[in-house]
Amino acid sequence: MKSILSTLTLTLTLLPPSLGYAQQSSELIKTPHDKKIASLSWNEFNRQFQCPESLPSDKERELNINDTNIWFATNSGQPLTLNNLISFRMKMLTEHNCTVTLNNIAKQNTTSANNTRQPGRYLCKTTNGAKTFDKENTGNCISMPLEKDWKNIVFSNIVVVDVLPSKMVREGDNIKIWSQFYLAKNYAYTNPQFNYDRLKQISRFLCKSKQVQLIQGTYMLGEKVMYDRLSNEMITEEIEPGTINETIYNYACK
Repeated sequence: MKSILSTLTLTLTLLPPSLGYAQQSSELIKTPHDKKIASLSWNEFNRQFQCPESLPSDKERELNINDTNIWFATNSGQPLTLNNLISFRMKMLTEHNCTVTLNNIAKQNTTSANNTRQPGRYLCKTTNGAKTFDKENTGNCISMPLEKDWKNIVFSNIVVVDVLPSKMVREGDNIKIWSQFYLAKNYAYTNPQFNYDRLKQISRFLCKSKQVQLIQGTYMLGEKVMYDRLSNEMITEEIEPGTINETIYNYACK
């Protein structure tokens, strides 16, 4: 039986965040059945509500949750938030004595509380299948520990960047430094064409002119090498404000 929280969360993630309450309500109504549920009075909706454990399949249980979401969104007058949806759903389960479902939810909550979140670096999958970086193991994650002698300088949910201070070389006013980029989402390289989610490269930062020369790099997808950019392909770029290159520049040229 699927988690009530994961299903409600998925419903909300499908709604554009900029929509107002009325627009969010209409986004949930997609079929004639949805329109019928939205038109029910409180007494009608309450009478037709069934406990999830009395339904024969996950599909019908998901429909049951969807019906509750639609009725709440179109009739409650409350903001369509995850907390409000869960509160209303729990109210219905409690008033209809859905003891099996309530016990399952209690067990899920206990299990979640007992799963100590280990601090570290993780690549995790969200409920909609997207990948994100996290400093805690939230459940569906793989560990990506910091390599020996490397230092993390950027950590966000979409990109992680490490540098190797011990191999940093000063050349007058310039600095050569190794860096590694980890991407939560595959990125497309155009010429030659391939996808990658990791880049290990050596760059020269021109501290006075605030430029960077990309000397060479290895592009990988998982553990597979997709492309080696050699030193004869070196390019020079201006360092734009607010970019990761500026973060590395500030670290290397300090």
